Amino acid sequence: MSKRLLLDPRLHVAEVADQCGFCNPAYFSSVFKKYMHCTPRAYASEPQRWGPPEAGSALLEKAGNHSCEL
Repeated sequence: MSKRLLLDPRLHVAEVADQCGFCNPAYFSSVFKKYMHCTPRAYASEPQRWGPPEAGSALLEKAGNHSCEL
């Protein structure tokens, strides 16, 4: 989901993080980089370089599935 959303040029990384269930955009970026080996911004600018949107998606979704408590 995050990889598909990052392809939308109207969305900022913080908005993608929120829609994927992450409370903190910086944490989303670090998790994305851990599993995808690039930053969300790098992926958004060159998605063909990093592979199809399906690759690594399950790991990112699992990492983002936690409740946001303030």
